[in-house]
Formats: sequence, structure tokens, C-alpha cells
Amino acid sequence: MKTIVNRAEAEHVEKKSRFIAAAVPVTSEEEAASAINEIRKRHYDARHNVFAYVIRNSEGRGVTKRFSDDGEPSGTAGAPVLNVIEGLGLSDALIVVTRYFGGTLLGAGGLVRAYSKAAKMAVEAAEIVEKLPYTETKVVVSYHQSGKTRYDIENGGFTITAADFGADVTFTVLVGTDKTEQFLNMITDATNATAIIEQGENVFC
Repeated sequence: MKTIVNRAEAEHVEKKSRFIAAAVPVTSEEEAASAINEIRKRHYDARHNVFAYVIRNSEGRGVTKRFSDDGEPSGTAGAPVLNVIEGLGLSDALIVVTRYFGGTLLGAGGLVRAYSKAAKMAVEAAEIVEKLPYTETKVVVSYHQSGKTRYDIENGGFTITAADFGADVTFTVLVGTDKTEQFLNMITDATNATAIIEQGENVFC
């Protein structure tokens, strides 16, 4: 899964019409709606605030897609912006293109090109990264095993995101879905099969 990590803006001028595009990382439709409203308020005097977004569902299966022409002729604005997102293979990404009308009609083809260009420019200004699937895995060990277990986990190339110290020590580890068997075997060997291992949710990181 590819996405953007930074919010970025870019501007394209076509026959005196200004197309100001904002690329925004989002992880839910609520975040997208909030960002769209914020941009609309900031550009309250603009003729159009066109948007499109693709958001991966929380369970990691499928995506939600939305777009709006915001008063432009059907198919000339929101759909081209969505095509930019999908063409680059992005998820969890919102693009809003604000248009300040310059007095000259651009025609359907001109609008498609202008909105597409502005959207691409905004994405180019943002940083694109690839997110990989991981499983949040909890490893519960005794205190006398915790030092070696931490060393083995980190030396094995896995990331510990949390360590809780209660009656025992619980490490929360991000395990690549393609390395699950390797991780389980490593922990089993390191603790003589005494560790409690609990596999949790799948996440993209």
C-alpha cells in the first residue's frame, strides 16, 4: 500500500483560472471531511472546491472512494482527481483542488487537464511512502527472560512498540505478515516455549 505522509500544496494557472491543490494524508472519512471543510473555509471565496479520496478500510480489506465535482460539469473535476490517486496506487489520501475562476471557460477537456495537473503537482510535492502489512503481536515473558527476549527481538529486525512491566513483562511487537513463522519460532526457541504469544490486529506501517 502506498500513501502520502506529508500535507502539501501546489498551484497551477490555466487561462487566468487558479487551481490550488492540497494533498492530505487521511485514515478515515471523518478526517477527510474535516480537512475538506477546513479548506472550504479557507477558500470561502473560490468558485469550486473539488475533492477526491481513497481510504483503506480499517480491517485492511477494500477501500472507500469518494469524489465531488462541486458544481463543475459532471466528470470534469472530481473523477480526474480520483484517477490521479488511483493511477499512482495511493490509499489513505485526499486531494482537494480549489478553483478561482479567471473569466475564461476552459471546456470539458481543459477542465480535466487542469484538475489532473494540479492534483499531480500536489502529490509530487508530498512524500509518497509504501506501507507494509504487520501484525501487532504481544509476547509475555518472565523478568529473567525479558533482557534476552528484547535482544533477540530487536536483533532479529523486529520493532518493539511498547513494553509493559507487571507481574510479567509484555512486549508489543510489529511482525511483518511474511515473517510470522520466523518470529514465532525465534521466540519459542529463545524462551524454551515458555512465552505467551498473542497475535492481534493487522496494521499497515
